[in-house]
Amino acid sequence: MRMGYDRGESEDAMPRTTLNIEVSVHEELAVYAATRGESMGDAATSLLAAALRHAAREPEPPPFEWIARDMGEPLIDISDPRALKEFLFAEDAAMYGPGALRPEA
Repeated sequence: MRMGYDRGESEDAMPRTTLNIEVSVHEELAVYAATRGESMGDAATSLLAAALRHAAREPEPPPFEWIARDMGEPLIDISDPRALKEFLFAEDAAMYGPGALRPEA
């Protein structure tokens, strides 16, 4: 992968950069690198790569939680087809006006 180097660097060369980091982070990075026998640059690269992969992941959605509440007595008996049709007609008439089709009896 060529990254647009203009100083004759090879494609495999890592770009050099300067990062301003807090002293405490620098010290922790130095200890981290030393315990693994890596350079600070290699340690920083692997840690940043892991952090960026983690940050790029989609967050897990919260677990589904069913919410149930007492809604009181029903307005109609939904087991009665006529009552259900009348209720739905009244709702349509309120929304679409009196020209809404009346259900068959």
